[in-house]
Amino acid sequence: MQDGKSWHFISQKGFFHSFLTDGKQLIASEPWSLFNDKEREEDWRISGLQHLAVHQQSQQAYVLVHQGPPESFEDPGTHIWVYDLASGNRINEIKLERMAISIAVSQDSQAQLYSIAANFNLPFLFQMYVYLMEGEKSLEKHLKLVLDVYELNSGEFLRSIDEIGNYPSYIQVWPATVKAPMIDPVFYWTISIILALLWCRAAINKLQASQEFAELFAAYHLVPQSVAPSMAMILPCVELLVAVLLLLPATQIEGGLASAALLAIYAMAMALNLLRGRIHIDCGCHFGGSQTISWRLVTRNILLACLSLILLLPVVTRLLSVGDILLISAFCFVIGLSGMMLQAISNLRSAAMGAE
Repeated sequence: MQDGKSWHFISQKGFFHSFLTDGKQLIASEPWSLFNDKEREEDWRISGLQHLAVHQQSQQAYVLVHQGPPESFEDPGTHIWVYDLASGNRINEIKLERMAISIAVSQDSQAQLYSIAANFNLPFLFQMYVYLMEGEKSLEKHLKLVLDVYELNSGEFLRSIDEIGNYPSYIQVWPATVKAPMIDPVFYWTISIILALLWCRAAINKLQASQEFAELFAAYHLVPQSVAPSMAMILPCVELLVAVLLLLPATQIEGGLASAALLAIYAMAMALNLLRGRIHIDCGCHFGGSQTISWRLVTRNILLACLSLILLLPVVTRLLSVGDILLISAFCFVIGLSGMMLQAISNLRSAAMGAE
């Protein structure tokens, strides 16, 4: 099988051969044995029709094996042995849920292992009865081939996919030609929490000064004046919903999209009024201090919308440690404190300009 510019083969006797090609010449590396002497005495050997798969990023080879006589090299395999290609050492062993005839691995960020396995629709005792009374051929009509899916690194069985055809024998995995950037869960959760706190604060401020916000919302002249009070009541509820979406792992992507959309709408509302020359409208970002709309606030909202879209990126799969949780808390505290200080400075500046 091909692995970039390398080609890998396994001989019937269990020797691993690799060849490197640049399009002009073929360079063979020293073959190495999959099995030690003890394993050969125990009749371990390669299995099935598609017995080799290589994960390119980790440079690990996955080999389908079983125990049997030499002529059984195409029989279904019971185990997958994992080898490090650099050293030739076996580093892992995966016991299959069902015997398999073919295996393959995906090359994406959350790689999975696939196997074509046989599944009989009869209990084992009935299988034996049919085999003894009617022969091996009669068992074929009760045989169904399924695709079993495993987590690549741990070998954990995930699920089976039925109805994959009558007699499939090879698995062709779609190549992962484009690798999406991934974000560490520490930064992912920091962004989610900061945005959720921002929306909570905005919604609470609006609810605490509902009458003032209703008047401010009407001053933007974005909707008919008859519906402006109702919209002013709905908007804080929408902001609270966005905050909840951002904090729930199952809805963080939807929360990121909703946050980006809402921030983009706010930016367009301010930009539209600035273009109209209505520069003395309060932004409505907070209450207890006045801050008029400006192109600086438009830019801020656009940057926050871009930050929200980062939540659409795939996250590196790993468990958060206690240190990660403390780091997230520290990030949120520093960013929140910095935001409060910048807001206080902006309020003082606005008050000074108003006094002049």
